[in-house]
Amino acid sequence: MWIKALIFSIVISALFLGVLGTGAFNPDLPWVFYTCLFLILTIGLIHGCNDLYLLKHKALDGLPNIAIKLIVYIAIISIMVFLLFFTREIGILFFLILSAYHFGGKLLSGLLMAKGFAAYAIYLLYGINLFTLMFIGSYEQLYFVLEHFHLSNISFEILRGGTLILLIMTLVILLSYFSFRRLTFPNFILVVGILLLVLSASLLTNLLISFTLVFVFFHSLPSLVSQIQAIQKDKFSNKLFIYLKQSAGIYLISIGILGIGYYFRENFQSEDLILFLLAATTIPHIALMALQKAVPQKFLFRNGKVGVMEF
Repeated sequence: MWIKALIFSIVISALFLGVLGTGAFNPDLPWVFYTCLFLILTIGLIHGCNDLYLLKHKALDGLPNIAIKLIVYIAIISIMVFLLFFTREIGILFFLILSAYHFGGKLLSGLLMAKGFAAYAIYLLYGINLFTLMFIGSYEQLYFVLEHFHLSNISFEILRGGTLILLIMTLVILLSYFSFRRLTFPNFILVVGILLLVLSASLLTNLLISFTLVFVFFHSLPSLVSQIQAIQKDKFSNKLFIYLKQSAGIYLISIGILGIGYYFRENFQSEDLILFLLAATTIPHIALMALQKAVPQKFLFRNGKVGVMEF
């Protein structure tokens, strides 16, 4: 069912960009900004709020109890946050690489047949492509952030050249998977179409809209649907209710953290605040999903056959 959600996201994104391309409205209008913000704070945020349930019942199954799991989980998060705030350049680079792998893995793990090092490499490469294509049309906004973090030596020429090389590499690898029948033609069109849509969004809109398409429509919505679908109930509405109930606590805590950050925004520079919010809301989920990958979860289809769900 997550494939249907992904196709729905692609169609909606293509229609939106098509209308935008006609000049029907300005992408910098306030209602566009608030719509993006609403989608990020609802679908985008809640898709990663089932972590405590996954930690208790799914992830780190080799550890004896929930207390030990929590200790390991918090230790990993602490290391990531330390890198992000105290070794800024290394932390940001590590965070982007981990996020790129997470985004690429979610999109490709159910679409092409790959395993071992080859799977890790293509997931990471595809995720980096998503990020560079998202940034390529909003370099001025990106440069402002890079300059604050003392990374402004990454010029537009370097970004453009690197993006082109990575895109060619990714297309060649995807074509090879298609040639060896490890990637079906419809799935090949899907993964290439997503890259083209992200590039179009980057060139036609601003960084916020591009990020919303990647984070909400191409990542969070399919992930949310797959997590809900894996719950052992017949009706989707019942599954949705259970998921929302399981996720409510973490979601409210995350909203609280965002609220605290907004309240104290005058005590921070805006870039530091953004970094704090990203760390508080995304690092825990990415860490848990990375641990989850080693333990694929079995579930039953309605016809009684066993399948595997990777979040």
